[in-house]
Amino acid sequence: MIRILFALLLTVSAATAQTLPALHDVTGVAADDVLNVREAPRGTASRLGGIPHDARGVEVVELSSSGDWGRVNLQDRSGWVSMRYLAPGAGPDEGALLTDHPLWCSGTEPFWTLTSDGTALSWSEPGIDPFPLSQHTAASAEGRPAFRQAVDGVFEDGRTLTATIHTEVCSDGMSDRAYGLAIDLLMRGQDGPRLLTGCCSIGGN
Repeated sequence: MIRILFALLLTVSAATAQTLPALHDVTGVAADDVLNVREAPRGTASRLGGIPHDARGVEVVELSSSGDWGRVNLQDRSGWVSMRYLAPGAGPDEGALLTDHPLWCSGTEPFWTLTSDGTALSWSEPGIDPFPLSQHTAASAEGRPAFRQAVDGVFEDGRTLTATIHTEVCSDGMSDRAYGLAIDLLMRGQDGPRLLTGCCSIGGN
């Protein structure tokens, strides 16, 4: 009997486990209502705002210890919503290449962004128009946590980019937003190597 119960617990745990960050769609909310975003993962916490009843592609970056609440972003801050009203939506599955989906990464000191539209990667810095990488390759790193991925790219001017993206609750240091992915990036060019760090969001910014 104990073995049967243990097996059932493992089955339930595997079924409810989620790889984060992940995109979700709001469900079960009345058309004249919104999904409340709260300051802490409990129903009595202060309300920060609301998400439309028909919202799609809501990025959940973290779960509460109970798994009943998910951390989401609302403008420039993060809060918590009841997972009861969120259903898994379209987005990268576990082990999928992140760059094959919309992805937005950024960092500060200096400011920079690296974005993917699901096909091509684009790089931008202040005062410079975004420009694409002439080619890039991406691969999931074996033996690494879920969503760990390595990216190598080459620019038309000869510069190269090597980056790793991994699961980690990340802060941009500029806002109260929370991100579910962190990026470490090495840029090599005529002006020497630059090591940059930042945060990433799936589904775009």
